[in-house]
Amino acid sequence: MRNPKTHKTPFPDMGQRWLLLSFLYLLLSGNQISGLQDQEIVFPERVVSRVRRSADHRTDENVSYIIQTSNGTLILNLQQNRDFVSKDFEHFTYSKEGGLKALNHTVPRFSCYYHGEVEGIEKSAVALSDCHGLRGVLYLSEVHYGIEPAEHPFDGAHRLYRLDEPEGLSTCGVEETMDTSQTLLSSYFQLRRKKRDVLAVTSYVELGVVVDNLRYKADKSNSTAVEVETIELVNIVDGMYRRLNIRIVLTNLITWSSENPIDVTSGKAGDVLGRFSQWRGENNLQRCDIYHLLIGRGSFNGVVGMAFVGTVCSPSYATSISSFSAGATPQSHATVVAHELGHVLGMNHDDNRCPSNYIMFSADYNAQSFSDCSANDFEALILSGRGTCLQNPPDPSQVLSIPVCGNNLVEQGEECDCGSPKDCQNKCCDAATCKLTSGSQCAMGSCCDNCKFKVGGTLCRAQSNSCDLPEYCNGSFALCPADVYIMNGYPCNKSTSYCYNGECQDYNDQCRALLGAESRKAADICFQRLNMKGDQYGNCGVVSGSPQKCSQADSLCGKLQCMGVTLVQKPNTTVIINDYDGQKCWSVDFNLGPDVPDPGLVHPGSPCAQGKACVNYKCQNASALGFTCDIKGKCNDHGVCNNNGNCHCNDGWGPPSCDRSGYGGSIDSGPTHIDTSLRDGLLIFFLLVLPILILIVVMFIKRDALRRRFCRRRRRRGGNTQTQTTRANRNQNGYNNRNAAINTPKNQDNAFSDVFTISHNFPQRQPVPPNRPQPPLRRPPPQPSAGPPQWGWPNDL
Repeated sequence: MRNPKTHKTPFPDMGQRWLLLSFLYLLLSGNQISGLQDQEIVFPERVVSRVRRSADHRTDENVSYIIQTSNGTLILNLQQNRDFVSKDFEHFTYSKEGGLKALNHTVPRFSCYYHGEVEGIEKSAVALSDCHGLRGVLYLSEVHYGIEPAEHPFDGAHRLYRLDEPEGLSTCGVEETMDTSQTLLSSYFQLRRKKRDVLAVTSYVELGVVVDNLRYKADKSNSTAVEVETIELVNIVDGMYRRLNIRIVLTNLITWSSENPIDVTSGKAGDVLGRFSQWRGENNLQRCDIYHLLIGRGSFNGVVGMAFVGTVCSPSYATSISSFSAGATPQSHATVVAHELGHVLGMNHDDNRCPSNYIMFSADYNAQSFSDCSANDFEALILSGRGTCLQNPPDPSQVLSIPVCGNNLVEQGEECDCGSPKDCQNKCCDAATCKLTSGSQCAMGSCCDNCKFKVGGTLCRAQSNSCDLPEYCNGSFALCPADVYIMNGYPCNKSTSYCYNGECQDYNDQCRALLGAESRKAADICFQRLNMKGDQYGNCGVVSGSPQKCSQADSLCGKLQCMGVTLVQKPNTTVIINDYDGQKCWSVDFNLGPDVPDPGLVHPGSPCAQGKACVNYKCQNASALGFTCDIKGKCNDHGVCNNNGNCHCNDGWGPPSCDRSGYGGSIDSGPTHIDTSLRDGLLIFFLLVLPILILIVVMFIKRDALRRRFCRRRRRRGGNTQTQTTRANRNQNGYNNRNAAINTPKNQDNAFSDVFTISHNFPQRQPVPPNRPQPPLRRPPPQPSAGPPQWGWPNDL
């Protein structure tokens, strides 16, 4: 149901007008129409629903279009897609003389790009723009259409045509050998379940697009036309990836307006891909996660694209290319770009694994969705730790968009975005407002736990190998710092190998990764005999489709040769075994198709001689790997430089220069030590300081009662002492008095009597006979109240 509060443009005599305009259009462009199949002229009518986030946003966030076709009425329900272009998006031109130069261009209008669906048609999808008429794609179940303004667009005439190619399909040339028992059910509903269970965390691909000079000329050397066309293309690709919870964000655009800095016409697709990757590395283009080259030429003998597989976070090899010929449109080419980006994201061809009508099928069928196989491949990439750069969303301030709550992209003014209230399952985020729930510090990220930031110094990305470096939470941010590693060219594996792109390049590890845990590097003679042949089992790269022979000095930098291989049937592989001088040599040809580089080549950075490493299939001095760190001068011999050129200090030394005591790490890795000062301070306060303060306060409040009690104790102790003294004196005086009564004359009795009366207030006791033991001292009995004052224990104590 559409929003009832809409304005609908009236349709007077719609059928008659449609027939009349179709007839006129056929007269004007009859020759063009006759060459196309499954197409017709339509006149879309706009239906606007104004749903604004605030009074300042005066754009149509939700619109609908009604399209009358010969087969019925299509109602397109659309929502703006304004978060697929970075706010700091820049358009550069490139020339060999001047290098990269930013264009002073007008920021394009991004409020006219939409995603949506066709009302009443299950599993439909729409991605289009209405900046200057409707341009985009409509996916109607199994049928896919493109729409664009007609050549003579009077009265809103548009051309609606099928995108399916009935013949001459462009393929990747993959020879399928996988067991059909691996076929998986990949319905839309299964993919929805996977999105909830596995792909719950949104991934963000920051994409850079390079347009070659041929395509630039096909757009009449108009930089604005190139820009609009590229943005339209990325809008469609972003719509395809949304079902995998992956967002494609266009970060920058480079146009080779002068000439192509690399050769894009000779050789095979793999040759051009290698040149493009080398060009990217030489120009230090590390701003984006992936760079894609659009080439304005026809296919490479039927191959329309090529990409490295699973290299998304590599600074050099996260690249892909595609043939965007002069006659192609963004609508028809979007599937090709999505397919090649899928390879970089770790996705393999579907073919026998999954039904064929999906994006990662090896032939171009203009599919619009990914299969469950592709979702599994991408999941494996993330779980293996090779997709860490995709987990950091673009800075909200750098996304050029009107904030739309519920699109899974955190934009300006939002603290979180977990999708619509119906889909959101994040207790830390209020889906209705895109604000954190009460008491929450964060909603997602590897440094967010139970809605709270993890304490600074908590390990969030472990060291994967000796050339990798760990990263730690900083205690105030939900995301783990960017992945860093030791600078290329640093010795590793007991100085027998070199670090390159975060891995210690060892032949044994490469063999184990390709051919099993028991595999290891073959003898040097295997490399020499096989790689000097120059065939699919031994070569130093492929140029123009021909394997190149290695020289003896470079033989260790060509095809990887292994031994100790356990014979396991692998899909798309051919294994040969040779014996040279008693040495078993295993060589593998990976038949992955022309759009996938050969994974069986020795990795760059592998050691090939003392002090030398493989670079571009040549055994060169290890300095060519680019290690420029002065460990003694820059890091005071207490650390090593990372790939950003900053010191990563050893334990016991602190960054940035490792010249003072600390806990190790770098300014890029986050604090390596869990800061317990707050916890320790709180423990001291609550267990020591607070009890003392409470005791002081209680003593102050009860000071009078405590003073009285203290004084009574003093009087009691004084009374006890005086009583005991009095008893002792009394006994002594009683004894003396008795002796005096015997030896003293009577006339002295009065004097002694007076003395005893003054000194003692107790009645005289009878003298104890000498032969009787003295009774123990005890408190005297109470005296009558009429008598003289008595000393004794207070009654109130």
